[in-house]
Amino acid sequence: MAIAYHLIRGESKEQMRTVATILFIACLVLGHSAFADSSLAEARAKITNYEKSLLKASQAMAKQDAEEYQKYNKEAARFLEEGREAFDALVDLKSRDAELLSEYAQVLGHSQDFDLAVEALRRVVEIKPQDTDALLALCRVLMRMGASSAADAEEAVRRALDVLAESGETLHEAVTLLGDLQSSGGAYDLARKNYAKAIEANPGFPAASIGLAALEIREGKLAEGLTRVESLGALSPELSQRMSAVIAGSLSDFERRRRSMQDTPENHYAYAKLLFQAGRADESLFAALHSVKMKNDDHQVWNFIGSVSRILGNSQQAKKAFERSLELEPEQPRTISVLNELNTEQ
Repeated sequence: MAIAYHLIRGESKEQMRTVATILFIACLVLGHSAFADSSLAEARAKITNYEKSLLKASQAMAKQDAEEYQKYNKEAARFLEEGREAFDALVDLKSRDAELLSEYAQVLGHSQDFDLAVEALRRVVEIKPQDTDALLALCRVLMRMGASSAADAEEAVRRALDVLAESGETLHEAVTLLGDLQSSGGAYDLARKNYAKAIEANPGFPAASIGLAALEIREGKLAEGLTRVESLGALSPELSQRMSAVIAGSLSDFERRRRSMQDTPENHYAYAKLLFQAGRADESLFAALHSVKMKNDDHQVWNFIGSVSRILGNSQQAKKAFERSLELEPEQPRTISVLNELNTEQ
């Protein structure tokens, strides 16, 4: 239509070719934009599916359902790999799209590519120096890189605190991160005060409770720490991962410092569950078996032993544990179902 219009106006062929070229380029640009939008939507869908699968894996762990846990954990890993590849193809770290860079940094964090995540977040902060979400995200990633990045992490969180103080916004998230930094640096009393301050500002903020639980675990108050963690209920995939990492660090500190705990079956069971959360299934099973040597009439402990044994491939031990659990508490449909599955497999 545009070419016909120019013909009517009597314009030259050269002019018409110029118009046609412009229209062709415009179509290419629009087509590329539509393709990019479609590709970004697909990449985001992969990450959404990763988060959903990770949440299901976390819920299966809470229910001590070994089969479901393994299924959704593998599914989450596949979605993350696919999502990461899709974002890699779409995102240029020199971009000025702060929102997309922040999104990419989160994916990189999930993939534990911390160096690249830091690069993306530094670019966001360069574009938007007052972006407290980006500053706090940068702090989190730097903290995951270890003690060598602690100073940079503290600089990021204190910048965020300054911006938040000026704006009058709530400080609970930044204060919790500051507590995390203090805890990792050995300033436990300061960390405890900041966690308490965060909970006072926002009683439902789980990250501060995770921080307090970590301090309790470090001190050998394993049952108290586990109770605090389990009281949080279902967590986001990001918080679930963070909690596992925090528990792992606190347990290592507890063990390295040779701190003691009361020698009770409850504490050994709590230790077992915390070890499992930290990804130490073999040691978790050993601690749970020690618990039932001291007190063997808790069906929940036997269910835990059965689930972990199954994860570790010891079907016979799993079967015996579930049978013992049902002796103690016959009305357990899920345990009956799992035991039937084990009998069918043999």
